[in-house]
Amino acid sequence: MPLNIRDHHWVAVKVDLQALELIVYDCSIGATSSKEMDALMLPLQTMIPTMLRVSSQFEDIAQCLHKPRTYTRLLSVPQNSRGDCAVYTIKFIEFDMAGCTFDRLSDDMIPFYRMKMAVDIFCQDWDL
Repeated sequence: MPLNIRDHHWVAVKVDLQALELIVYDCSIGATSSKEMDALMLPLQTMIPTMLRVSSQFEDIAQCLHKPRTYTRLLSVPQNSRGDCAVYTIKFIEFDMAGCTFDRLSDDMIPFYRMKMAVDIFCQDWDL
């Protein structure tokens, strides 16, 4: 899920149900301090286990859903130097869902990805 920080920075947050943790993909580690990230993640760490427990769809892990989950902020993801964190966030989610590595994600590729997203949206079949 995308998470907006102070209305100017985006990160991707993955809920890993097998590991029972949240994983933060941040393309600009220096934009948010660890202390600030801790405060931003606390509501998600508390809310997501509660939502899973209340849904009654995860009874096999229900006993693990009574305390806030941990989170990991990955330090090894590609870093952004041009201010395109929203595009990085979308691509982190897309690549992770496809099982791809982030090797093709860099500042040099972001203009291409931005243009491709615009074309994909423009050419979308709007059958209503």
